[in-house]
Amino acid sequence: MNGPLEQRTYTPAEVVVFRKTNETFGGLSNMAPGFPVIVNQVRFMTSEALYQCCRYPDAPEVQKLIASQSSPMTAKMKSKRYRDATRADWDNIRVRVMRWCLRVKLAENLTTFGQLLLSTGDKPIVEHSAKDQFWGAKAQDGEALTGVNVLGRLLMELREQLRSSPNDFQEIPPPQVPNFLLFGRPVGVITARDAQPNSPGASNGHSDQELPRRKVEISGTLGRTDWDNLMQLLAASKLSPDKALLNIELLFSPEAADNPRMNMLAEMARRFGIHFRVL
Repeated sequence: MNGPLEQRTYTPAEVVVFRKTNETFGGLSNMAPGFPVIVNQVRFMTSEALYQCCRYPDAPEVQKLIASQSSPMTAKMKSKRYRDATRADWDNIRVRVMRWCLRVKLAENLTTFGQLLLSTGDKPIVEHSAKDQFWGAKAQDGEALTGVNVLGRLLMELREQLRSSPNDFQEIPPPQVPNFLLFGRPVGVITARDAQPNSPGASNGHSDQELPRRKVEISGTLGRTDWDNLMQLLAASKLSPDKALLNIELLFSPEAADNPRMNMLAEMARRFGIHFRVL
């Protein structure tokens, strides 16, 4: 994010605005469901929960409490009672931490979140907030939105990086922040494959039983770009390749069958003219 952290004024008709998660661009919000992330084998339902955990590197029990929440708002509210335990340098590092959280969200949801981000075109991105003029912008007299809009500006920065260097999101190193811990362990490098919610050892702060597996069979002919796109969608769909070939079988847990991205996967396969069959 370039430029000083000063307030700016935006005209809603000229920008991409997001406020509620169920709106067209609601997925840009850290509260948006459908973009889980895995860090150090811990699964977070939203990037908001991940961000809130970063406040408390020396309080792993608080981090586990936050990570275990299914609702991003609940995760945020649960963290408030422990604000006295917030790391002392939080105000100085929070923008760096948010930039990292957004990069992790993109790396682990490259197809879905990446497409949403690119669909904003070249317009400024603004979070419409009722009261937060740091991360977002607040409505003033008339229709103008005024605020520092740090989250929107970080998203625009991320959009440009995705356009210019998409391969940069295959690995996301931790931010240059001292004592950057999760559950008492240093945060490691995040890779795109960590997005698979059924990665071995991934949990919401507790152990889950291994679920019985079903199979998907995909066969046909794909170009290199289409193949890359398909693999990214598979990673976001709770699927993992059983055979790394064009004629492949995929294993998935029963819960993935009800995942909306399974329908996206089938539709994508049909569009490419390849065979897709749940066994």
